[in-house]
Amino acid sequence: MAQPLAEGNNTGGSEGMKRSQSPWKWLLFGLLAVLLPSIALLPMLVGDTSRFGDRVAAELSAWTGGKVEFTGPVRVSLFPDVSVRGELAIRDSARLPLVESFEVKEAKVSLDLIDLLRGRISIDALRLLKPRITLRNQASPAIVAAQMPEAQISKLLAAAPVRALHVRKARIRLGKAYGGAIKDIYAHLDVGEETGAVSGFGSFVFKGTTVRYSLESGSPSTTEIAVSVPISLTLVSKPFKAKISGTASLASAFKLDGDMRAETDDLRKFLNWIGVGLPEGESLKGFTASGSFNLSGPTLTFDDGTFALDGNKAIGLLAVTLAPARPRLEATLAFGRLVLDPYLGTSEAPADATGSPPPRQATLLDGALLNYFDADLRISAAEIAAGTLKLGRGGFTVTAKDGAVSGDVGELELCGGSADGRIGVDVTQSPRQLDLVANLADISLDTCLDPLDLKFPIRGTGSLKAELSSRGIDLDDLTQNLSGTLTLAARDGAVPVDFARLLAASAPLDGSGWSGDSGSSFSQLDADCRVAAGQIRCQSLNLRTPRGSVSGTGSVDLPKKTLDWSLSVANDIDGAKASQLTQQTTPEISIRGSLLQPVIRRADRPTLGEGGPQAAPLAPQASPQ
Repeated sequence: MAQPLAEGNNTGGSEGMKRSQSPWKWLLFGLLAVLLPSIALLPMLVGDTSRFGDRVAAELSAWTGGKVEFTGPVRVSLFPDVSVRGELAIRDSARLPLVESFEVKEAKVSLDLIDLLRGRISIDALRLLKPRITLRNQASPAIVAAQMPEAQISKLLAAAPVRALHVRKARIRLGKAYGGAIKDIYAHLDVGEETGAVSGFGSFVFKGTTVRYSLESGSPSTTEIAVSVPISLTLVSKPFKAKISGTASLASAFKLDGDMRAETDDLRKFLNWIGVGLPEGESLKGFTASGSFNLSGPTLTFDDGTFALDGNKAIGLLAVTLAPARPRLEATLAFGRLVLDPYLGTSEAPADATGSPPPRQATLLDGALLNYFDADLRISAAEIAAGTLKLGRGGFTVTAKDGAVSGDVGELELCGGSADGRIGVDVTQSPRQLDLVANLADISLDTCLDPLDLKFPIRGTGSLKAELSSRGIDLDDLTQNLSGTLTLAARDGAVPVDFARLLAASAPLDGSGWSGDSGSSFSQLDADCRVAAGQIRCQSLNLRTPRGSVSGTGSVDLPKKTLDWSLSVANDIDGAKASQLTQQTTPEISIRGSLLQPVIRRADRPTLGEGGPQAAPLAPQASPQ
């Protein structure tokens, strides 16, 4: 009994399904009955299709402001949509003046059927397969974008007659210096028929790197002077990432305002990637920029941004202008702590695997970043570090124009005192020309000398005025060719020479090395020096000690780090002992040899092992005070 019951149930179920499907079958038959005659009548409704290609080309010509034509056979399809297919070429476009040629292997133009029945050509979708675009000038893609006339861009976007644009496998030909081409361009854009809002996404490949993007825009708003569109754009690639949210203004010029965050692990590689050539280097790492921005023509400006580069963080204004010859930087930035080491460069390459000395290479002047940019920078920092120099609060400006770089230090905390001055470098010359004017006040001498690796243990508080110049291709050349003037005035310090001991000894002393803690204190030290061929020659040195005065002349060889001094010591430096000396002879002391370990001895009497007359002085001597 169970089996007949099951069969009865199946039969009933099948009959129910057939009854439920019957209305759908009749509906399908009804639709076919309407559509088939419509399809059959469609050629009659749309009329003559032989001129569709010309009419579509005329519509695109009006949009681009150039000559648009189908260069091969034109195929017209009426089903599943009304479309025109063929090879397409665009030439002499007034709204794309930097485009020399625009050729499409296969273009499909889908037409709006309702408008077509009304006798009008209206493009519903434009599909471009393998477009090939050649630019008029073989420039960097970033430069090309910056040079595009803004008014033409605004007209091109505002007058777009298409509701959807699909691009596949497009290519923009560039010069070999800029990667050859932008390849595999995919783009999908949809325009809201009523709102005008645009959404899209796509990607392209440049120099082997894929960049993906997504775009969202709101409905445009129109005023008497401009069309404004809210926009959101995201760019993602290995070299960089950027997210933009703002408002695009399409008036006589294209402008974009809003908020942006951009970041790259290696700014140097990114700049080289977009065509701004920079030499190899270890700086420009970890760059981020975020804040309110403005893009107008080729200039991108962060009005109130937050920035990070090479571990340095700053707030302020930054503007970058891309130009065919030299990009330009303008900035007003405030740092907490500014480390200058990454930007000072190096004068030579490291030794090779065999330990051989490295070859002479371009100095930091050749690798300096401002060789490749024009700039107007205003920098301030609560703390500045440059190599072993640890500086305090300071502010300075840097100006660069066509390879001539100058910097002005307004006020800088240095070695417990302050400094101001100006430095200029002309890298257009070979060898390079460097000029320096500096004023240092109330500095601690020992604090300043130690980081410079000048092992001269002098203490005190002093002021220094310097006017120096040099020429060279590396640091050694600049040091050897240094020339100018130095004036030093110091107080309340000590020099590492024990004058009292040298004069009081009953036997001649053949001293070696600085005296260290047993040196001689002074209340005032004045030196007037000239610099030539890398040597500091002081024609006047006066030293006041509690017991008398010392005067003399001498020199310091900076490249060799040696010195040669002759000093005259007044007899009142130690009255009790000086009476034992020959009163007709002014005590004289010579200091010569290495800065680290000089030989210091009496020069007016023979040393141990020497007989005969008094040794001649080592250098011209000044009269004792």
